[in-house]
Amino acid sequence: MTCPLLYLQAGKDRLVKARNFGLVQRRYSGVQVERIESPHLILQVKPEASVRAIFQFLATMKPGADGPAKNSFSRPGGSWFSGAR
Repeated sequence: MTCPLLYLQAGKDRLVKARNFGLVQRRYSGVQVERIESPHLILQVKPEASVRAIFQFLATMKPGADGPAKNSFSRPGGSWFSGAR
C-alpha cells in the first residue's frame, strides 16, 4: 500500500488483540498507530479522542498532485473539539 494508513487501536479491546498491529505493520510499513484506551467499539465509546486522532493524522498529510492539502479541520460555527476533554 502506498497511501497513508492510520491504525486506531483500542487499548482495552478484548476482540482484537494488540499484537494484531504487528501483522498490519509487517504488511504496511508506513502505518501509524494511535492507541486510545477504549473497548472494541472505539468510535462509539471515545468519539472525541477518535476524531482528534484522525484529524491530527490528516494534518500531517502532504499536498498531492491535485492541489494543496486541506489542513484546516474546522466546521461552521467553531472547532470540532469545542467542549472536548
